Amino acid sequence: RYPTAGHMSADLRRFVDRHAISARRIGVPGRVVRWAKRRPALAAALSALLILAVAAGTLAIRNRQAQEKIRSGQLALIQSQQQLGRELAMSGDFRAARDSLEQLRELDADEGETSLLEGLILLNEGKADGARRAFLAARDVMPNDRLDIRLLLAAAQWELGRYAAMSLTLQGAN
Repeated sequence: RYPTAGHMSADLRRFVDRHAISARRIGVPGRVVRWAKRRPALAAALSALLILAVAAGTLAIRNRQAQEKIRSGQLALIQSQQQLGRELAMSGDFRAARDSLEQLRELDADEGETSLLEGLILLNEGKADGARRAFLAARDVMPNDRLDIRLLLAAAQWELGRYAAMSLTLQGAN
């Protein structure tokens, strides 16, 4: 820390007189370098572990980003399949609509959305009771404020002649 003994002597006088001294403690990087020189094998092993930890963390982040990209692509596919299924059900192509519904189930789409599509297919096939059950299942797993579910459920209840239940459904009470 001192280039000569004279510098050290002057610093000791400043210390005794309670003045600022020129010598300072070696910083953390300097201590790490000195420690690594005293224990090179241990320093190399710890360095290797640090490099492996950083590499593993980087790979984990990249893997997660890739999974998110795949999932967002899968979500886009699910949404387009749902739209296609609704359009097919409304147009009367029930076989193709059911194929779309099966593809949604294979894609592990949301249970509420698949129940909603199933109910729409059944309602357009004239199977109001089955449609009502499917809409009720969708309502049970989806947010209660979904107007489309309430309207479709009301349509199924209308077809079944359940006018009081239809009225309550439209009011949001059932």
